[in-house]
Amino acid sequence: MNTTTMGFNASTIATPTSAKANLASTGLTKSHGAVARFFAAFIDRAIAAREAEARLKVSKYLHYVSDGRLAELGMSASDIQLMRDTGRVPPTFWS
Repeated sequence: MNTTTMGFNASTIATPTSAKANLASTGLTKSHGAVARFFAAFIDRAIAAREAEARLKVSKYLHYVSDGRLAELGMSASDIQLMRDTGRVPPTFWS
């Protein structure tokens, strides 16, 4: 098995260089891949929820900012009007 040494003592600390070898060395089976995918999807959903929450908070804050200040931040007059009408920051602002 090819290993890459890491850390202090090369004779005691070595990590496999391939994912397959790493999986075999930990004793995990293919069924554990489903668990890993579940947790990866869970983390992705949690991040998306936090991002949506942050966008909502920013939208609420920007709704009370003056038009002049929004223009200084780079919003066009049409973006400002759209935000005032819908209560949401236009997607062009986030890009």
